[in-house]
Amino acid sequence: MQVIDAVGHSNLQLQLDLYHVQIMEGDLAHRVRALAGRYPHVQIAGNPGRHEPDVGEINYPFLFDLFDELGYSGWIGCEYRPKGETRAGLGWAKRYGIGGWSAICPSPQPSPRERGEGAHLYPSPRVRGEGGTRAAGG
Repeated sequence: MQVIDAVGHSNLQLQLDLYHVQIMEGDLAHRVRALAGRYPHVQIAGNPGRHEPDVGEINYPFLFDLFDELGYSGWIGCEYRPKGETRAGLGWAKRYGIGGWSAICPSPQPSPRERGEGAHLYPSPRVRGEGGTRAAGG
């Protein structure tokens, strides 16, 4: 944060990568609270293994509720390696209103990147009540 503060430009902000914060520092809820208002984008993945966010030691449902409590209205992007086929790997997102492949990729023939053979799928908003957090598929 020192570099961001020293630069002092409004267009330079923090991307909060919870996967790496967990590896490097832990105590995610404390970090999310302490940095609230400083990150317009959050990135998630399951840890260990960088797979779907419902696998591993990070309690993302708790953190998603915390983001809502804090009034976070930015994007939550998923950057993970699906354990299997990409569509099956999106099952974790159903509880957040992401209805599967068609919600993320409206085109009839997804590109290799959209099939998860690159990294990111394109954003699909998730709504958790009025004004809830948004998520991008991964």
